[in-house]
Parts: sequence; structure tokens; C-alpha cells
Amino acid sequence: AAIRAGDDVARLAYADWLEERGDPRAEWVRDRLLFRWMPHGTDDPLPALLEAMPYRHHDADFDLALQRLGPRVAPALWDRLLQATGEHQRQTLARCLSGMPADALRPYKAQLLEWLYSDNAEDQEIALNILCTLGPEIADIVPRLLELLPAPSGTNASLFGSRQLRLLGCIGPAAVEAADALVEYLPFEQNNYTTVCEALRGIGPGVVPALVRAMPTWRSNTLGHVVTLAHSFDLADLEQQGVLDHPDPLVRTPFLLGCLERQPALLDELPALVDTLRQHPELVDPLLESLRPLGAQAAPALPVLRQLLD
Repeated sequence: AAIRAGDDVARLAYADWLEERGDPRAEWVRDRLLFRWMPHGTDDPLPALLEAMPYRHHDADFDLALQRLGPRVAPALWDRLLQATGEHQRQTLARCLSGMPADALRPYKAQLLEWLYSDNAEDQEIALNILCTLGPEIADIVPRLLELLPAPSGTNASLFGSRQLRLLGCIGPAAVEAADALVEYLPFEQNNYTTVCEALRGIGPGVVPALVRAMPTWRSNTLGHVVTLAHSFDLADLEQQGVLDHPDPLVRTPFLLGCLERQPALLDELPALVDTLRQHPELVDPLLESLRPLGAQAAPALPVLRQLLD
């Protein structure tokens, strides 16, 4: 009775007692979130969770409870997904399955790919949600994902392209063939910069040549995204690709700013970039953000900052 009344001490003591006897319920009783789904007289939270599923839309605690049960629940969730007809219930099941490890989802790969290549938008969305877990092993679907991406200049690009973008990032370096297409999204204000940058970051430094090709054609306000991306790329990779000493200062400047914190010696390059920074004042804030963590080491940049303020 004390346990059901919310006495955590009693609940945890009961979990220890079960564990000492090798009872698998111990793990679920110890987890407060899962224990809520174990009505009196039940040994497993899964049946209650499955029963409640039609009424739990966008409930983070509910999704988390299912995911905490681990891979063993994947077959039950998959069976429910195949039988479900309501869009909300299918989306809930897809979200829960997307949190499972790859080994638990691999048996369903063929069906997910069939949905991805179908003309049914709802099936496509389910597949896009779940396939992220499989990462590089589904690199052969990159051309299909590019087909499903809306035009970057379209008003719905951010809304309908986010799942495709996320999946490309999950595939990682094996999705590098998508780099040119993703870079096209950056100049359009209505697009989700964060999702695009996350996808490019997930693919890695292999996207740098696509960025270099596109940068001379961009409006000024897009260059700051390159600084953000440069922060996340390995310095050695950027040096190898020659962007830190690129002959075009418009290309060199954003990459250099993104590397200052990790390579303070690059501060010596700033005086040569004053004209570029003046022509593109939107890069001054990224410059200041890059200098802040350096503290006293940023002193060589003071003359450059004074010139920019004149």
C-alpha cells in the first residue's frame, strides 16, 4: 500500500528485494516512470502502455516509458504499427520505435524501405522517422531522400524537408553526394537553418567543397552559417582541404573565424581580412564570438577590431 501511495523508499526497497531473488520486475519497479504503468497485480508495464497508446499523442513521458523497456518491446510495437490505422497512433509508434537500437529495427528494414519508396506520404513519414537509427547502412537511399526533398526556395521547404534532412545527417559521411543539394537550402530565410546545418554537420567535412562552390553566389547573411559549421569540423580536415588559405578571402574568412578558438595562431591572418569583414559586417559578430573564449590570447585581434570600428 505504501508503494502505491507514492512512497519512493518503499518502492526502491521492494525493487531491491525483487532483484535479490532474480525477479525481472525489479528494473521496472525501480523506475518510477515505468512503475506508474504497472497496475496492482500486473507483472509487466507493457500491456498497460499499449492499451493507453491510442490516447497518448505527443506525450514525451509515455514515449520515454516505452523506450525504457528496451528492444524487447520492438516486436510488439511493430505489430501494432502494422495494424494501426490512425495517423496519430502510427506516429506515436514510429517515435517510440525510432528510439530503439539498430539491432532491434533491422528485421523491419525491408518494410520500411518499401514505405519510403511508396507514393503514400504517411508511410514515407513513418519510414523517415524510424530509419535514422540504421545510419550508414542505408546509404543507398540517399538518391530517394533527395527526390523527397522539396525545392529549397519553396515556402514549405522547412516544414516538409526536416525529416529527410535529419535522415541524411544520420547516414553521415556516406551521404556526401547530397552535399550540393543541402547547401542550396542555406540562402533561403524561410528554411530551418538549424536542421540544414545539423545535416551538413552529420555528413562531416566532406561537405566543404560544396560550401566553397556555393559561397561566391550567396547573399551576405548566409556566410555566418559557414562559421558555425567550421566550428564542428576537424581542423586537420579543413587544413587538408585548403580552405584556411584559400585565395578568395570571401571563402577563407568564415572558415578561419570558425577555427580561431582551436588555432589562435590564425589570429595573424586577421589583418589581411579587414576589407572582407568591412564588406560583410554580419561576420563581425561571429568574429567576436570566436575571440571571446580566447581571453588574453585574443589581444593580437585588437588592432583589427579598432579598424572595423573606425
